[in-house]
Amino acid sequence: MVATSALADPKDGRSSLVAAAAQCTTIAQAAERLACYDKAVNALLSAEQKREVVVIDRAQVRQTRKALFGLNLPNFGLFGDTTDRNSPDAVTQIETTLTKAEMNGGAWLFILADGARWRQTDDNILGGRPRVGDKVVIRRGALGSFKLSLAGQPAIKVRREN
Repeated sequence: MVATSALADPKDGRSSLVAAAAQCTTIAQAAERLACYDKAVNALLSAEQKREVVVIDRAQVRQTRKALFGLNLPNFGLFGDTTDRNSPDAVTQIETTLTKAEMNGGAWLFILADGARWRQTDDNILGGRPRVGDKVVIRRGALGSFKLSLAGQPAIKVRREN
């Protein structure tokens, strides 16, 4: 995936640099096609060096989506359609471990291994006290909600704070 700033073609969202490289495929004569590719690749590498273009692979997209899981952010389309749960890159749940839990105002605050903070939003009671190192599974619920299951206990509703 290539993310660009001002270099996008407004018609299809494709980078003009990628479009230029793709255009080279239409050239029949080998020497001209090679010259076209050289020019297009050099322009792409130059833009990448100036940080006008960032090239990321599917694994990086998935890792970023996982890190942003639960945050209420606008969909800028940088990582594909984040609303499509059937996408191969869709993150519908995360599994991690608990590093800290504290009760505050009748609701639990959970701090996970990646530093994410999740606060309980319902008044369900956990079956057992949370312990550091407990397995945590958070999955998407209905209507933009999230459910957290701690050490195999029934899930409670949560929202991400950071």
